Amino acid sequence: MSASKQPDAFPAGLRVLLVEDESVVAMLIEDILGELGCEVVGPVAQVRKAVEMAQHETIDAAILDVNLNGHDVYPVADVLAARNIPFIFATGYGKDSLRAPYDGRPMLQKPFQQRDINAAFAEVRAVREAADPGSESDGTSAG
Repeated sequence: MSASKQPDAFPAGLRVLLVEDESVVAMLIEDILGELGCEVVGPVAQVRKAVEMAQHETIDAAILDVNLNGHDVYPVADVLAARNIPFIFATGYGKDSLRAPYDGRPMLQKPFQQRDINAAFAEVRAVREAADPGSESDGTSAG
């Protein structure tokens, strides 16, 4: 699978908070992130616990399932945004389902594959570099 890796878009060594309530999906994402050389923090399936982890854990990025057992994940997104930690939403509902102010954020459309995660993190990196044009970041900093 090394041919499918995109090290420039997805640097190894990232600590990624995984917020996902479907265990099979969480295991799939954990496997993909592990193959990319990332350390998974979680997975977490409850909004309250995810908020606590987003507030206190050392993380570089996050993947957030939009709907956790019927509860919106936006409180977690709020914490991550306040800490300037990049995140990607994961949903089966499509990009139009994301609420403002997060409707322009990178998103993974379920079902997805490793290349989709690479593309989403490339988008995160591009957005971060556009916001800080003087930086030549490798994408591993939480900011």
